[in-house]
Amino acid sequence: IGQQKNSVEYDFKLNVFSSHADRLASSIPKDSSCIRCINDMGTDVYGKPNIISSDPREVDIPNCNVILFALPTNRHEFYLKSMLPYIQPGTMIGSMPGEGGFDLCVRNVLGDELTKKLTLFSLETLPWACRIHEFGQVVQVLGTKKDIDLCVHPYNKFSEVQDFLQAMIGPYPVVVGSPTSSFLGVTLMNPNAIAHPCIEYGLLRNWDGVTPFSKPPLFYQAIDDFTVKTMEGVSDEIL
Repeated sequence: IGQQKNSVEYDFKLNVFSSHADRLASSIPKDSSCIRCINDMGTDVYGKPNIISSDPREVDIPNCNVILFALPTNRHEFYLKSMLPYIQPGTMIGSMPGEGGFDLCVRNVLGDELTKKLTLFSLETLPWACRIHEFGQVVQVLGTKKDIDLCVHPYNKFSEVQDFLQAMIGPYPVVVGSPTSSFLGVTLMNPNAIAHPCIEYGLLRNWDGVTPFSKPPLFYQAIDDFTVKTMEGVSDEIL
């Protein structure tokens, strides 16, 4: 829920709808009720959700300006179906990262009539690279992106969504609208779509498909020169 205080400032409240709600709520420190974010670009940040629940009826969806999906693509449909009875016309609904046809999933679940009354958006990737230190208590930002591409439908709502998201995430990354100004572009240009298949192929290219590994293979840490060249080739082909 973002309420604009003036032309440049917002007040934000975060309502969390998650299947992990009970675990999250019980993990937040009881003394301060705040989650610590170790910031890579300055002073640490502290905050707490307004509501945490696994029940869509309890997270005040009708009064949310923005519904933001920060989860794997294969969970979008489940959460959209759960929230469908409570989503109001005029709501902004978006995903980060936004690959996988988020707009098509929204239309399929919510229907054309409601979707026409919504503003849809996707971010090309996540604004930050983060790791959980202590669940529900401490998260570390390992790296803040320089900029991040945004697509919006209808496009005449782009500036409104851009301003809202920029106020929400802070000065960095800078939210921009090119070159991935469409949902298809977000899917094709998304770094995950380039890196993950190439890394997986690099890991398994010499595997016979039968012999078990002696230990679970590492993902990013196991990237070799072959995989790097493969990713470069895929990236060059898209560009």
